[in-house]
Amino acid sequence: MKSLGNVLTEAFQKPNSIPRRMAKAVAFNWVCRITALCSVLVLGVLLYTVLSKGLSHLSWSFLTSSPHPDPNRAGIWPALMGTFWTCAACGILTLPIGIGTAIFLEELRPRNRLMRWLHSLVQLNIANLAGVPSVVYGIVGMAAFVSMFGLMERTVTEKQANHSIFEVGSRYFDQFLTIDDAVLMVPVESSFSEDTIPNDGIVAIDLNGKSVKMQVVAKGQPIPSSENEKAVAVRWNETPGRVHKQAWYHFSVPFGRSVLAGSLTLMLVILPVVIISSQEAFRSVPPSLREAALGMGATPWQAVWNVTLPAAVPGIMTGSILAMSRAVGEAAPIMMISGVVFITRAPSNLMSVFTVLSLQIYDWAGRHEAGFHAISAAAIIVLLLLLLVFNSIAIVIRQKFSRPLS
Repeated sequence: MKSLGNVLTEAFQKPNSIPRRMAKAVAFNWVCRITALCSVLVLGVLLYTVLSKGLSHLSWSFLTSSPHPDPNRAGIWPALMGTFWTCAACGILTLPIGIGTAIFLEELRPRNRLMRWLHSLVQLNIANLAGVPSVVYGIVGMAAFVSMFGLMERTVTEKQANHSIFEVGSRYFDQFLTIDDAVLMVPVESSFSEDTIPNDGIVAIDLNGKSVKMQVVAKGQPIPSSENEKAVAVRWNETPGRVHKQAWYHFSVPFGRSVLAGSLTLMLVILPVVIISSQEAFRSVPPSLREAALGMGATPWQAVWNVTLPAAVPGIMTGSILAMSRAVGEAAPIMMISGVVFITRAPSNLMSVFTVLSLQIYDWAGRHEAGFHAISAAAIIVLLLLLLVFNSIAIVIRQKFSRPLS
């Protein structure tokens, strides 16, 4: 009787033998299991480390407070809202453009030579852009969206440098402090207007929104004794401070270091992923559905809108989940656009300066104090929860459109 060793030796000496193929299959199966187990273990260790350090620092005050030099008083509210604003705007901008491009490339095939050449050029560039590092997109965003390729330097005077050349939903005021430390604001035309000189009779606005006439206390003149006069009286040498008030619809050109510039930069980062995944989703739709719709008299666009697109939505949303997950965690391009992390106010419009959670975590994790390392772990937990919320919304949409293609 042959021993087990001899049997295995003979089996492996025969390249096409059934035992050899079965042994390879079993070995490959175990390699896959061990690889998956190692990945899960690494993920488990990382999650345990983050949760053990950060859970104790999660609180309502941590979520609603602003950054602070003291880690016990620091919070993530501006970064949290900056992440929400940036990713929401990025998704709204990216999905229509990405899905529309995929429809053009897969469903609306060009017929003439020029359009076929354009089709091939777009496809080639999308494939190339998918492998570009994200920090390169940050540099492109700085040039294209923040400064608009030096548009400011070429179109405005030296006096107007670093100011917008076009604004909507914005007002500027010169702010004065009165004798009793009340605030008066004098409207000015633009950000580069000359400073207002205190004069008697200038119409100003108090903090209650009421129009009042300013009174100036000249050098050597006695201070008014009446409380009403003190509330509108300023000293002759009072220097105003320029105040910028923005409406929710504020828009300016160039975009500057704003939420809109950050969203457009992230759009460049994830747009190739959305386009390629959407193309694969359209390719997975059975051709018989298109042929049936066209055979019943539908136009190519009607076939796409009513048949192909609904059938491809589950695959499109799967790619969108992966793309938005990348956008939420990106720090390198946002670092190029925002450049600052100590921001104490949440964004109020698309033109507001901002920071995001990934950038705030990077700043705290790089400090030497142990307290900042702990709150960076807490911020990571919040970022994971925010990512889970975005993914859950996409999964719900995907499940709603998933149905048998019959």
